[in-house]
Amino acid sequence: MEENTKTTFELINELIVAISKILWPIIVLVIVILFKKEIASLLRRLKKGKFLGQELELDNEIKEFKKATDKASKSITEDLQTTKDKDPQKSDEILKISIADPTIGIVVLSKEIEKELLKITASIGLLKELQNKSVAYTFQVLVERKQLADSILKSVKIFWDLRNKIVHGKEIEDEKQIIRVLDIGINLLNTLKNVPRAKYIVYKKDIEVFSDPKCETKRTDVKGVIFETISSESIHTSYNLRATTKNFYQEGDMVAWEWSFDNQWDRTFYKDPDTGKIVKAFDSSAEFVGRPIKNL
Repeated sequence: MEENTKTTFELINELIVAISKILWPIIVLVIVILFKKEIASLLRRLKKGKFLGQELELDNEIKEFKKATDKASKSITEDLQTTKDKDPQKSDEILKISIADPTIGIVVLSKEIEKELLKITASIGLLKELQNKSVAYTFQVLVERKQLADSILKSVKIFWDLRNKIVHGKEIEDEKQIIRVLDIGINLLNTLKNVPRAKYIVYKKDIEVFSDPKCETKRTDVKGVIFETISSESIHTSYNLRATTKNFYQEGDMVAWEWSFDNQWDRTFYKDPDTGKIVKAFDSSAEFVGRPIKNL
């Protein structure tokens, strides 16, 4: 049998391959060390290219958000411009938080929008029905019941989508885009504050009530609370006594419009705390249980 001998060329080739296997990791390490800045720049460009489509899509959504919010703001009639309920201090707080971290600013802004939504539902007696529902569902119900314009609903839907992308979406890295959302979102918040709704404010609490027109027979199972009621147009104010067994009312509190039929009373009278005159409160009434909005 002939012995299979290798040529010099084959031996040299095998030697080169063996040396390359040993040196290759070292060569790679040297390249990384020497060109680390260039490599980092290349990776950033690749990452930018990967998310370019997403960023363009986000930019278009922000433009649509501004368009919808501007339309929502205009949906508040000119007659209500003098009764605006803006809160510059709250807007300033959100902006200050956003300077340190725009994403946290978005979270705070979304909480303020939820609070304003709560106030709207509380003013029309829907708090119990909608308190644990999603923001999207609640706004949809308010639109269906003609409490909000369609443009406001659209603006809120876009904001919530952007909010989720910013808070949970790792692909959004441009702080300028987040700041744009914040700026438009604050405009949306102020628009919601100006949505017409009635307001119920505690004027006097712990009013003694009586079952007779001479106020001689006091009712011991109930007290009266006088509420200042401001109409949704903010042009009419009235004062009415409501019967309640609750003791959480404080003068100046704004409360939700909530009732319970577990307790009911027939004709009731009271002495006006300002004039001392005897006034008929009602002929019959269920119990008012509206909770202070600040405690919700």
